Amino acid sequence: MSLVWSLFKKRKGEGGEELAVCSICDKSFRVPKSRTTTNLLAHLRMFHKEQLEKTPTSSKPVLEEPMDAQPKLDDMFKRKLSAPVKDNIHKKVVHFIASGSLPLSIVSLDSFRDLVQTLNPSYTPPGRKKLLSMMRSEVNDYDDSLKDILSRSEISIAITCDAWSSYNANCSLLAITAHVSGRTLQERTNLILDCVPLNESHTAAYVEEKIRGSFDRLGIDMSTVTYFVADGASVMRAAAANLNLKYVQCSAHVINLAARAALELDDVKLVLQKVKKIVTRLNRSGKVKIAYKRFLQEANLPISLPSTDCPTRWGSTFAMICDVLNSLPAVESLLCFLKMTPFEREEVKLLEAVRIFLEPLNTMTKQVCFQSSCVSMYIPVGKILIASVRQYVHFFISRKDRRNIVMHLETVWLPKERLVVSSPELDFERPPSPDTFTSRKDTPVWNFLTETKDADTTELGTKEDEIEVEIKQYMIALKRARPQFETDPLEWWRVHQTQFPRISNSVSQYLVCPATSVDCERLFSLAGAIYGNKRRGSLKGETARLLLMLKAKRNADVGRVSKGWSPAEVKRYALPMEMEDVYSDDELECGFSSAGDETPSSDDEKEMEPSTSADQTH
Repeated sequence: MSLVWSLFKKRKGEGGEELAVCSICDKSFRVPKSRTTTNLLAHLRMFHKEQLEKTPTSSKPVLEEPMDAQPKLDDMFKRKLSAPVKDNIHKKVVHFIASGSLPLSIVSLDSFRDLVQTLNPSYTPPGRKKLLSMMRSEVNDYDDSLKDILSRSEISIAITCDAWSSYNANCSLLAITAHVSGRTLQERTNLILDCVPLNESHTAAYVEEKIRGSFDRLGIDMSTVTYFVADGASVMRAAAANLNLKYVQCSAHVINLAARAALELDDVKLVLQKVKKIVTRLNRSGKVKIAYKRFLQEANLPISLPSTDCPTRWGSTFAMICDVLNSLPAVESLLCFLKMTPFEREEVKLLEAVRIFLEPLNTMTKQVCFQSSCVSMYIPVGKILIASVRQYVHFFISRKDRRNIVMHLETVWLPKERLVVSSPELDFERPPSPDTFTSRKDTPVWNFLTETKDADTTELGTKEDEIEVEIKQYMIALKRARPQFETDPLEWWRVHQTQFPRISNSVSQYLVCPATSVDCERLFSLAGAIYGNKRRGSLKGETARLLLMLKAKRNADVGRVSKGWSPAEVKRYALPMEMEDVYSDDELECGFSSAGDETPSSDDEKEMEPSTSADQTH
């Protein structure tokens, strides 16, 4: 052995590497893989020449000094992780990225790796390719769980579909959700089937192809699928026809069209522009905010800033109007402070009228978007809103515009043949519409439901006398005791299943259909959050699909439960006012004459009366 090792000792470094430590000056050197001692000998000749000359040359091997047996504290924390533990931490990182709508490149950031190393020095975050592989594995596991549900016997399935494009048109997605119910009338199961990237023009044939591909991948039998719920796009209608499915237009989309038509009226647009100008200036200036809060305190009003209007959400316009009217004294003081034109008396009245007009639309939008809403509430809600619009709309707009607004509702809801079913058992079946907002029972919109009279029972011929008798008993039962607003239709039928066995046997295939395609809209709200990150401009469609499926799976309940009226919203936006409280009879006469419109005729008054059809209540 070289005489060098008589003056050097071997040690292990912090990283496990082999070191040679000079026994004279304690300077350490890294031992190269070639095991050469040239650098060690050079050190001795330069700094310890005398000791080197005194060292006897010997052919006997020098015994290496034994290594320290006890590991250091840092080495204890650097123990290798077992494969299951490491995979579990990898999954947590995947869920962290998906839930936070973060870019996959976050795992390569030095700061992120430093954070992870500080928490656990033995763990190294996965790379981008490993992340994508694990995301695919997670989505495949989710698909397997869907197959278990969708492969059950005697189930009925309704699907909702919607298409979405990113802000830079770099990615287009088709969301598909399924709503499953069985003959046992258990609670309807809401599932997210797929989020398919669309790489071609959104034609009906292409959409049909993608839907069939998702069905084949999940093993869905087309005979179990009965309904196709989507917005009013002609592409979706054609795709439903190609799939031979019953098409139901999203009721929330129809309500949105009617609300937008009202907000596009000339007088309404002018006053809304003024309100938006005030709110925009308030939200962009810290100085103005401080002044506004001071005015709220002086008026003994709650400290709350008005909501900002969003062009694509008319509900935000309703909230903005409510906030401004609720804090009107402070708003008027702010206008004086900013030297802006104050509101005129007629402008305030118009805002109050618009608020009263939109309140039923806002309430019913939340109603139909609730998680347990069924297609059975489609016609009742439509007729309630048509009656509400006809009653309120003539107070502040012309007859021409009035008919334009009502038309948006009538074209979808009035034709009864849109929802007439072929089974004789269900020709009379109109399950009660559930109302999950019990705190809203006293609002004017529900009066249209409670004040209507029961329709006379109509007898239709049927081949089986027993079915005819059961239908009559069902109609009589509804007349004697109508379900409460908050009743879930499926729950009601579970209770009365033995009383009406033949009808209830076919109920699930109809009540499985939701009233809206809002599940797809909520999924795309998550997509907007993902693409809202500027670092996501080049995100591929397949990666976006994986992120959305994982996030929707993790937040299934949050993603589908409707944001209903909270107690704070009831206090903030509920207005126990009638339109007659805003406009007097004299003002109405002046308003009609000034607008060049006649006083509503008797025919118009008949149109404005709520329909007395039994469809409104069941």
